[in-house]
Amino acid sequence: MASLFPPSPLHTYRLLDAGAGMGALTCAFLDCWMAGGFGFTAVEATACEIDDH
Repeated sequence: MASLFPPSPLHTYRLLDAGAGMGALTCAFLDCWMAGGFGFTAVEATACEIDDH
């Protein structure tokens, strides 16, 4: 799923993970980024979860 994010010409990529749960999508995205899968130099991630379960 994380590999489906498009490349961006921006230096900083902003990721909003609404309904993040334990943050699996955000972590997978960051893993892809650290492996050189995208062309930007920084990431700002916001992960939100309101469900207690």
